[in-house]
Amino acid sequence: IYRPQLRFDDCDHFELVFVNPCKKPNTLLVRLFDEDWQELERRENLLPSRGLKIFEFNNSSRQFVLVENQSRVGLWRPVIFKYYKSSFDVLHG
Repeated sequence: IYRPQLRFDDCDHFELVFVNPCKKPNTLLVRLFDEDWQELERRENLLPSRGLKIFEFNNSSRQFVLVENQSRVGLWRPVIFKYYKSSFDVLHG
């Protein structure tokens, strides 16, 4: 399990980009939580070998605060895009 050390309730939209570095396909589970760690949503995808997956989230209600991902790949970190009204941040999870 990997949890980025930042909050997501400061933006209306964000994306998590994962690249599978392995020779085999891997299943990835992304879970979204509120401030009290109550699970609000989960998405599971099979990423092909050396493939890429972009998880997009509309957070205009600011309900998604915390994120974690789970897989067999140790510390599988996403590239994080957080979009604001007049700018955006790109972060390595």
